[in-house]
Amino acid sequence: MRNLLVASAVAAALSSGAAMAVTAPTAVQAQAAAIKIYISGSSAAKAAIKADLAGTDWCNGNGMTTFAAGTPDFNAFSCTAAAGPFNGQTTTIYYRAEGGSVVGVLPVINKVAIKQLDLSAAGGCPQATTGAVACVVGGTPAANGSSDSWTSGVFTPALAAQVGISDLEPKAFVGDNFPTNYTFIGPKRSATDLKSQTLLPQNIVFQQVFGLIINNTPAGIAGVNNISTQSVRDILTGSFTNWTSVPAAPVTTSDRTTLVSKVGAGPAVANASTPIFLCNREAGSGTRTGTSVYFLGDECTSTASAIASSGVDNFSTGDEITCVQNHPGAIGYVSIDKQAGLPAGVAPLAIDGVMPTNTKAALGQYTWVYEASMQLNPSADANNTAFYNYYFPKLQALATAPQSAQVNVVPFIGSTTGNTPGLPLTVSGAINVSNYTRSGDSCTALAEQY
Repeated sequence: MRNLLVASAVAAALSSGAAMAVTAPTAVQAQAAAIKIYISGSSAAKAAIKADLAGTDWCNGNGMTTFAAGTPDFNAFSCTAAAGPFNGQTTTIYYRAEGGSVVGVLPVINKVAIKQLDLSAAGGCPQATTGAVACVVGGTPAANGSSDSWTSGVFTPALAAQVGISDLEPKAFVGDNFPTNYTFIGPKRSATDLKSQTLLPQNIVFQQVFGLIINNTPAGIAGVNNISTQSVRDILTGSFTNWTSVPAAPVTTSDRTTLVSKVGAGPAVANASTPIFLCNREAGSGTRTGTSVYFLGDECTSTASAIASSGVDNFSTGDEITCVQNHPGAIGYVSIDKQAGLPAGVAPLAIDGVMPTNTKAALGQYTWVYEASMQLNPSADANNTAFYNYYFPKLQALATAPQSAQVNVVPFIGSTTGNTPGLPLTVSGAINVSNYTRSGDSCTALAEQY
């Protein structure tokens, strides 16, 4: 009798149009999902994609479990989809950020299978937990990253890399922005190959904003929070190795809506000898590539410089922040959503007096901005192809783009509506339609669109 009453109540709720959220999957359920999507690439975009999947365009109120190893940076997101091509089905979206943007480009075009997080009982994830699940992957980026030779907690899918995401367009990952020590991503490709829509179907999806972080705990640079563009160039090329060499930066602010500028003197950078410790991302990281392009013009002209090797290459955003935290006097670079909640002793740096936000970027006041790209293996299976074709337009459109502090929408992109620039800014929640775009070419300056 009790079961009949329960069944009647469920039927009544369904017939009245009431929606019942589905609970988040366990690792056992996620691993058994019939729909499996394999994404690899940008660590800067990972949080934005995760937030978007949890929203109305995918899980849509159904519980999502996040499986994450932390370092190394392997992840999976699983829920019963309530939107998109797999509505009503448990879907598990593997997101491998370990290795950065280049693993969202080269394995995809080269059709190479790369490791993803193992959710099975043989892996390193608790099997019965839901919500935020901490997993363990054996090995370290320094010892195992270049060969993809992790000792436990990962598996090699039967499919080659399917969907990739990179912080810049694929053709940016050439020259010294290609990691020559990686043995698992397939051969180096030319810029011509990498921008071919036949060899590598690709779409610009949204803008991301990047910035600097500093460990300003040494007495000589206590409280320093501003640096000039030229000083950043000199640090990146190795010309400056001590903070006493870094001149005071100007404080320049510009209110784009009223066209008023204010210029004043910045703080002294150092009053005592303090070595500069440069924390780099590894070659192939989109954050590193964007940094080298923005400050040094790397791979954009024949006379451009490259970032000097510091002997410290970090394989994920988390590793980069830890590097800065562990080395007093260190400087590093991250997407600006990571500038909130930094560990003690690590602070964001203004550039020429401008502290980055996505609103300042949309207004053209801050220009360290690049356009993320999503690409598809042209031989991807039907499920991954369906996901890609459904999802990339969602990432482009203002109404459905990720609500993340480093994201703006590219003006006039694709066939979406609502991506119209203007003053005041066109806004949705925490993100804006940018008034500027590079039009998918990171070597070009941001061009005003209104």
